[in-house]
Amino acid sequence: MIKIKMIKITNLIFIKLLLFLFYIKKTIHLNAEEEINLPEEYDLRNEYSECESLKLIRKQGNCGGCWAFAVAEVISDRICINSKGQNQTILSETELLTCCYFCFNLTNIKKGCSGGTENSAFLYWVTYGLPTESCKSFFLIEEYDINNIKCKNKCDDGSKPEYFVGSDYRYIHKNEKEIMKEIYKYGSVTAYFEVYYDFYIYWYDNKSRGIYEFTPGFEYMGAHVIKIIGWGTDLINGKKTKYWLCVNSWETDESHDGFFKFKRGENQCNIEFLVFAGYMNSKIIHRNQESIIVFKNHFFNLENLNKDFR
Repeated sequence: MIKIKMIKITNLIFIKLLLFLFYIKKTIHLNAEEEINLPEEYDLRNEYSECESLKLIRKQGNCGGCWAFAVAEVISDRICINSKGQNQTILSETELLTCCYFCFNLTNIKKGCSGGTENSAFLYWVTYGLPTESCKSFFLIEEYDINNIKCKNKCDDGSKPEYFVGSDYRYIHKNEKEIMKEIYKYGSVTAYFEVYYDFYIYWYDNKSRGIYEFTPGFEYMGAHVIKIIGWGTDLINGKKTKYWLCVNSWETDESHDGFFKFKRGENQCNIEFLVFAGYMNSKIIHRNQESIIVFKNHFFNLENLNKDFR
């Protein structure tokens, strides 16, 4: 009996060690890529002007589903960028808000509209895939109840969905240059940050559209996920100030068109702490959700990851 227990413990340690080595190998592989001379200013909208998704501002209304919006936006951008503008597919955030059971608390009536994580959303994408926005469209969810928020396996018009499936995703931790390289080589990324009341002041009252910089002393309001599509510098009081070029999914007014600048390089409000990127094979994968899920392309397949978006 003791011998059997020891064998089980040894096997468990071996599996954990193997997973750890996979992680290390992948991290080293990704960080060992060639050096890139990054420009001082970069805007994906200029580089890929044919991609309509990069100009699109989605509005989440009273739904706390920023995480789903940002992930669907990033994947849509990367589909267009990878196809050199030939594929303008816009993917559905509604699929994540209603069907990603491990993204949110199942006891919550509003499901994904009361919060979720972009990590789980990317995992859902590489596991199940996402249909198009035209298949499952978003509408303001102020009157959602438990009866109409159920995950549906049909499009809004009753037709069968076609799912776009990813091959991998990764997270970039507190590394300004790696985030810039990721955007430059592959496209937009998602980013989480902590929202304080001064950001509301910036968003609704700032007519100059300057760079948001955290002001200590303001009340913490919660977490938010947005999309980053580039970077640059502005001259403020005679000094160059670096910023991220971001896209929000909040309501807009005269002071903001949905795009804004966030101070870069200091991890303010943890803006550089949880940055995620998703990958898809050069040939976009389609399948019906009833199809058998094959995991050979998922997460630890370094050979596959290296070919994505090239």
